[in-house]
Amino acid sequence: MVQKWSQYLLHMKRMSPHTVRAYVADTTQFLIFFQDQKHDLSSATPAMTFHQLISFVTRETIRTWLFTRKTRKITDRSNARAIAALRAFFAFLQEQEGVINEAACLLRSPRLPRLLPKPAPAQLLLQHTAQVAVDHAADGKTIWSLRDYVLYMLIYGCGLRISEALQLNRNNIHGDVLVIYGKGGKERLVPIMSSLLEQVQRYIQLSHQYLQEALQTSHASPLFIGKNGARLNASVVRKNMTQAAAEIHTPKLSPHMLRHSCATDLINAGLDIKFVQELLGHRSIGTTQIYTAVAQKDILSIYKKHHPLESLNID
Repeated sequence: MVQKWSQYLLHMKRMSPHTVRAYVADTTQFLIFFQDQKHDLSSATPAMTFHQLISFVTRETIRTWLFTRKTRKITDRSNARAIAALRAFFAFLQEQEGVINEAACLLRSPRLPRLLPKPAPAQLLLQHTAQVAVDHAADGKTIWSLRDYVLYMLIYGCGLRISEALQLNRNNIHGDVLVIYGKGGKERLVPIMSSLLEQVQRYIQLSHQYLQEALQTSHASPLFIGKNGARLNASVVRKNMTQAAAEIHTPKLSPHMLRHSCATDLINAGLDIKFVQELLGHRSIGTTQIYTAVAQKDILSIYKKHHPLESLNID
């Protein structure tokens, strides 16, 4: 049943694979816990189906499970996600399987402190990575350092999520615009500056050479590849950023911090926050209305005027 639910979340609800994995892990842990609750299942019989057994779950069952998690030092934020996972699971059972149990819906999520996003020293990272690419030119390793440089540039320059950047194919580039598929499969168009586009094209040429035969690389092939020629994995990106952080003496760097830096720097430069929300693909009331009211050429002009990368020397 959990496997069926995970497919439903992925394909019907269009949740990200990362969220689905977390939801499935939390719910599976709860179901294992529930199976061991003799008191809750005292009137159950061996012949009962999953649908019948799940009706024995009560609000107290879930509360007891959450308490055991807190004793294991699991944070309120993780428990809030676990509650959301159980709500989604029981909603699925009701909608798709006809099993009604409102135990999870009756629970309140813990009140969480609002965490402020942490920007990264983006320009310092980009300058360092660009220098690494220059240093590697002599020993034939340019492609990988250039790949990292271009990836960081796109995340920061276009405000992309790491998943959005790594899902890019070469045919997602249309002139000076990127076609991005964000959360829920929602499409948005993101302008890309000419200076950044030049670096992207340079990297594409090197990746063609690395893959040896252009005929083996379709136009829809991954933009960012690993050394095995397949789509680059996010864990490799995080590992490389951790190494870069140590080299530039920064405590921590992550792809999402670059995305935060994009938003912070644009707002600090005076760009309207509503445009920033559209650029980053944030859901908000009126976002689509605002976007359709502004011509694509005007968006590109505003973007080039305000983004710090436009004045950054990246030769």
